[in-house]
Amino acid sequence: SSKSYLEKAAKRLAASGDAVDNMSLAGQSFSVVSEWDKSQRGRKSSQDTRTHYDAKLDLKEAEKHKVRGNAHMANREYKMAYEAYSAALDLSPKGPHSHVYYSNRAAALCYLERYAEAANDSEQALKMKPSYGKAHARLGLSRFFMNDFKGAIRAYTSALQHDPENAASKSYLAKAKLKLEQQNNQKGGKVHSDVRRLLNDPDMHLMAKKALNNPNSELMEDPEMQSIARKAMSDPAMMEAVRAVPQVQSP
Repeated sequence: SSKSYLEKAAKRLAASGDAVDNMSLAGQSFSVVSEWDKSQRGRKSSQDTRTHYDAKLDLKEAEKHKVRGNAHMANREYKMAYEAYSAALDLSPKGPHSHVYYSNRAAALCYLERYAEAANDSEQALKMKPSYGKAHARLGLSRFFMNDFKGAIRAYTSALQHDPENAASKSYLAKAKLKLEQQNNQKGGKVHSDVRRLLNDPDMHLMAKKALNNPNSELMEDPEMQSIARKAMSDPAMMEAVRAVPQVQSP
């Protein structure tokens, strides 16, 4: 260190016969170095204090932007709300309230019908605070409008675990379950209509009749059967119907 170096220098000077004057010089040099060390420590402390102070100011300003965003949401000014929450995040991207800014911005994005972005913001909020029920609900809403009803059900189920009395989450969970059921029924309905096509197709009737009358024969060696098979294979909907026949006809 500077101190030990100066002490060694003083000893060397003392040995040379000019002890008093040189020790005085060494002491003065050490005093200068000590003052420099103190000034550096003071400067670092001042910088730390300023950084902490700036962070507090940024958080305070971010909260003001959040309040403005909430006011814009209440007035249905969703683009302005989005901009206000974005400004809050610019000032405090990883602060103690940043999960709220992300979640609120997700709500604004849902109203702007930017559902994929809303889902991303909701997920970002949940990374910061997994127990934040509103972020789960907004993730559910964005997935609901993206027709990801399974995802919406998962998100709303999580939302209700953290906020069990939330009426909106209960309502949208029920809607998501109903939509998923309707979606599944529509898929089944398409197969059923294709089965009806199959049953009304005279060629398919002929193939089925021959197969039933002679199930052990090498039916597919029949050129007529080969033609019918090619027809079925060229029609994906018909092939789906053929596969679905056993399920449809079973009790």
